[in-house]
Amino acid sequence: SAHKLFQSAALTSGASLCFVNGRGEEAHSNKATAMASSAAPQPPAVCGTLAARRVDFEPLWQRVAEGVLDVLNLRKGTCGMPIVEDIYALCTASPAPFEAQLYDSLCALLVQHVTRCADGLMPSSAQACHTDVDVLAKYLEQWRRYSLAAVYLDNLFRYLNMHWIYPTQQRKQATAP
Repeated sequence: SAHKLFQSAALTSGASLCFVNGRGEEAHSNKATAMASSAAPQPPAVCGTLAARRVDFEPLWQRVAEGVLDVLNLRKGTCGMPIVEDIYALCTASPAPFEAQLYDSLCALLVQHVTRCADGLMPSSAQACHTDVDVLAKYLEQWRRYSLAAVYLDNLFRYLNMHWIYPTQQRKQATAP
């Protein structure tokens, strides 16, 4: 395959292969480690893992919350992969996943954000000269920003949606009278 040809060429030339995950952590494979193995060279392992692992909710949630706020504020340079990795780690945590806690924390964060946005729309007494048109223009701009951010957040939280939100909704609908 093309991967084996590339790897073989890189190993015979003494080059190092480097794979970088979403957090910038690197996994290296170089000629010396490949030649030391008597078996055929294997591609280097990527640092991230899909296996369930024990995690602490608060530190991961803080990173997710910071990323969500960056997305909601449409900050340039926001990287989504670390957010997705943390969401996945929370949803697959061992011995019990944090899906419900993640969902509740996200809802609270979104309510706080929308409340701040709404507070910023209404003119204060010092700015009483704002017209309804000004408020409507500000509302429209906030709505556009929030709608775009919602599309990004839907993609970031796709794992939670597919494996917890949708099945929970289906169970509720199946048991509803």
